[in-house]
Amino acid sequence: MKLALTTAAALFAASSAVAAPIALSNAGLETNASAIFGSLDDWGPNGGWADHAGFANTGYDASMGNNFGFYSAGTTEYVLQATGVTIAAGTNYSVNLGAVTGGGNDTGTVAYVLAYVNAGADVSDGVDAGEFTVFASATQVVGDPWVAGTGVTSTASGAAIGQELLVGLGSGAEGGADDIWFDNFTADASPVPEPGSLALIGLGGLAMLRRRR
Repeated sequence: MKLALTTAAALFAASSAVAAPIALSNAGLETNASAIFGSLDDWGPNGGWADHAGFANTGYDASMGNNFGFYSAGTTEYVLQATGVTIAAGTNYSVNLGAVTGGGNDTGTVAYVLAYVNAGADVSDGVDAGEFTVFASATQVVGDPWVAGTGVTSTASGAAIGQELLVGLGSGAEGGADDIWFDNFTADASPVPEPGSLALIGLGGLAMLRRRR
């Protein structure tokens, strides 16, 4: 009984480590001061926007809004936003897209990245090349139609701790390729479960298996 109660407490603690959303500006890419094909508000140093009505790849639905972003993933381009979040140890950070597609040629690889602002760099006027360092990335091969993103989730260590978090999309250096169209960014942070809690969850699973036999 005592083991069951302890395991239940550990399970509750782990399940209550719910991811907290990180607020992003212009996450849906709907608000841009530039004309069509111009730069994205609040994202940089690269990337532009277009309208779904004029470039309707398969799988579009109204929940994606009117506009989407695009960038050349196989080059040196990045699409990043400084979040205002200070990176802490023992925390998982993630970034994802609600929808992504291979763009004009219906093929490509999007690279999701987590990065930090380099010490001494000023990103208050936007993110520029040389002002950040990527600490985690993951790729997703896409084509036509639009599909949900798979994103990247990771903890940070070393020089990243205490620096500002950036989230977004990476370049060919992180495995990006071809032309990518993207829409609806999300980002979040969640505590990494304590190793002791994970061990208790494992013990609880074994206990339940024994009870079933």
